[in-house]
Amino acid sequence: MKAKINYGLIEEGLYIGRPAIFLNFGEGEDLKINEIIDMIKRLEHLNKCKRLMIDETKEKRHLELIKILIGLENWGLEVYLITDCTLIPHYNLRGYIKEWHVKLNEEEKSTDALMFFEGTLNVYFYVIKDFRMGLPGKKNIILMPEGKTFKEYKRNLKKAAKLCQKHGYILGTRIYL
Repeated sequence: MKAKINYGLIEEGLYIGRPAIFLNFGEGEDLKINEIIDMIKRLEHLNKCKRLMIDETKEKRHLELIKILIGLENWGLEVYLITDCTLIPHYNLRGYIKEWHVKLNEEEKSTDALMFFEGTLNVYFYVIKDFRMGLPGKKNIILMPEGKTFKEYKRNLKKAAKLCQKHGYILGTRIYL
């Protein structure tokens, strides 16, 4: 499967600027599950980093991901999964993920996938495009405005800021242009 593994600083969200090991599915080299596990273990050992950020927004690999997480089970990693709502996550992932970071997009949103997260305390929803869409609950929602131009971004930022104040949402830190 195509996967890219690297060490760096988190660029967005609640942990911006903190170190992490990143695993991105759908880009990089063709790697086997045991190669992915070994690379993550080496990066953890070299950097003493216990935060693993997995991004599966480009390609869903739930069954392979479960095998990877089983292989890393005794390493004490905090696992954060960045996903979207196009596919219901595999139920067995619940026991391995410390926090879910779900990017919501109106045209790709699956109601069934949203239902998977109902009642889950450690989930944060990132809304990038349509701030009027139906949001699950009223907590753990991060609005991240975007714009094709800086002028459009500023306009969307003002809308997002007002909604954050009104509903107690979190205003995201990343700029989408």
